[in-house]
Amino acid sequence: MQTFSRRADRESVGALLRNLRFNFNDAFEVDIIDPRCLLWFFDFIKYKVRTTEPTWVLDGKVIYRGIPAWDELEKILRDTCQDLFDLFKDTAVKGPLS
Repeated sequence: MQTFSRRADRESVGALLRNLRFNFNDAFEVDIIDPRCLLWFFDFIKYKVRTTEPTWVLDGKVIYRGIPAWDELEKILRDTCQDLFDLFKDTAVKGPLS
């Protein structure tokens, strides 16, 4: 049954990534890295990545380990990047409906 659990995990992460794209458009660049790839060896050590759970890293800091609920991930991203979102909001071009 280990395979089913990992498949369910991949599907859960996939749903989170779709929500991320839908809600934040291109505000975040997502890289999915396979821990078996030696090119990322030093990052795996630096962030203490395990092969058994996803590790969410934002701007060089681990923000979550495991699979969060969407509401939890969204809150973490908004809280962590609030200054960035405020900057976008303040510099946004006003459209005809504004």
